[in-house]
Amino acid sequence: MRNKLLFLSVLGSFSLLAQYKGEAKTIELNSQELLIEKSLPPLLFASDILFLDENGNNRIDANENCSIQFRVSNKGKGTARSVGASLHNGSSSVIGLDFDSNLDLGNIAPNSSKDYTIPVVGTMDLTSGTANFQITFTEKTGLQPDQIAINVTTKAFIQPQIQIVDFSYLSDFGQISLGKPLQLKALLQNTGQGIAENVKAVFTYPNNVVANGDERFEIGTLQPGETRELLFDFIATKNFSNPTLNINIDLSERFGRYASDKIASVAINAKSAGTTTVNITSNQQDKNVDIVTASLTADIDKNIPVIQTKNPNKYALIIGNEDYTSRQTGLTSESNVAFAVNDAKTFKEYCVNTFGVPEENVHFLTNATAGEMGQRINLITQILSRSNGKGEIIFYYAGHGQPDEVTKTPYLVPVDVNVTNLTNAINLFDLYSKISNANPLKATFFLDACFTGGGRDAGLLAARAVKIKPKKEQVSGNLVIFSATNEEQSALPYKAKQHGMFTYYILKEIQDNKGLLNYNQLYENTSQKIAIESLKINQKAQDPQVLFGSQVSESWKSWKINE
Repeated sequence: MRNKLLFLSVLGSFSLLAQYKGEAKTIELNSQELLIEKSLPPLLFASDILFLDENGNNRIDANENCSIQFRVSNKGKGTARSVGASLHNGSSSVIGLDFDSNLDLGNIAPNSSKDYTIPVVGTMDLTSGTANFQITFTEKTGLQPDQIAINVTTKAFIQPQIQIVDFSYLSDFGQISLGKPLQLKALLQNTGQGIAENVKAVFTYPNNVVANGDERFEIGTLQPGETRELLFDFIATKNFSNPTLNINIDLSERFGRYASDKIASVAINAKSAGTTTVNITSNQQDKNVDIVTASLTADIDKNIPVIQTKNPNKYALIIGNEDYTSRQTGLTSESNVAFAVNDAKTFKEYCVNTFGVPEENVHFLTNATAGEMGQRINLITQILSRSNGKGEIIFYYAGHGQPDEVTKTPYLVPVDVNVTNLTNAINLFDLYSKISNANPLKATFFLDACFTGGGRDAGLLAARAVKIKPKKEQVSGNLVIFSATNEEQSALPYKAKQHGMFTYYILKEIQDNKGLLNYNQLYENTSQKIAIESLKINQKAQDPQVLFGSQVSESWKSWKINE
């Protein structure tokens, strides 16, 4: 039999008691029994809306797990009942999004709130565009929160491409011999524009070849253009009878379709590509001859001079803008700036090891947007302004430059800025002025860019028939600017070294002198080398320039790399 309900009135308030066999029971009220509470409505608000993604680029990428988070608060006096939420992709044409359309939020008590998360997955079939998410709510009495609209950029899958771009056989004996320890060095690279994940390499070999070390390599993630060296130690026994040794390098990545296997072949008794130490015996004495091992990377990328002294007032802002096609439609891969990211990475190592910049004072950006560049420039400016004239800044930029067609003012071009509208680009003269007004003790710019509208392989407007000669402006303050070219030339690559021509020779000079040289020596020793080598390698002129502020018209020459 149904329990009897007893309403008690005490000082104008109501209590509801249910008694069954002498025990208190919790009773769910029906619609008639809710007459009292119906006079106290809920008041719902949706707030604290967040979009979260795995890689932190505020975008839904293909094969990425994301989420939309929000809070629903009840600021009314009555309980919100049977609250629900529905997620829809609005009017967007984007496909390839996977999410739960409906979410049961339950009841929300007065003066309380609940946080909710809706997982959103970008599938392999995701298309580029903007997802117009709409979250609508329901509540039993019709007092639901207002609708939420969220617009999120989406990016279709960009293919990586994993392959062996170079390999060499090494031996301590100078040739590929049976029964002797051998090494196969392979250079693995992601030559695609997409990020490669779960990259693996397995060396397989014929009978009568014995592994002398690891034959399986877990590489993990490789960014576009990133490389990794693999070293396979082995011995071909004296029972090996083929004249040619073939070792297979089997590659794989997350999706099982963007990696190319490689067969590394070498003739038995062929001269090895390099060696560590070769012992040559003569009739008179034994001599140890050091042979330089064949390098698969540029010489400036290793053996970087290390100077222990760090200057706590020294800062660096390093930007390498290489990939413009991912951010702008209609551009071909030739519009990218070859090796700009590699330039920036190596320059960062020199800043920390040789220029004396503390690691925590280095600001490093690759493929930076206008917002990212502007924010970091403003941050550095504020730091310098508060350094009481003791702060020093090294600014390095590799990427596209572009002059305004009307004013001829030169700009640094972020990867998301179309050169037909330079409003959000970085005005180079304004940059000089900001840094100068921050009153640094010293400010040094290294600009591996040109400002004619050209580039290392092609400009962002490569179809332009006539390049623009950018305007010159007088430089003031404690500024020294090392520029890759004069105002009528292009900044060119050094493809064999996988660096910009300007960056390579600047860092090579610093490396050769172990960082112990002044600015005048740096400029004098590199300007002629770059001018000559550019003609020999690229068949084009490139003449570096140095500019300096009026306050350091002579003293800049004695500035040192590390002091």
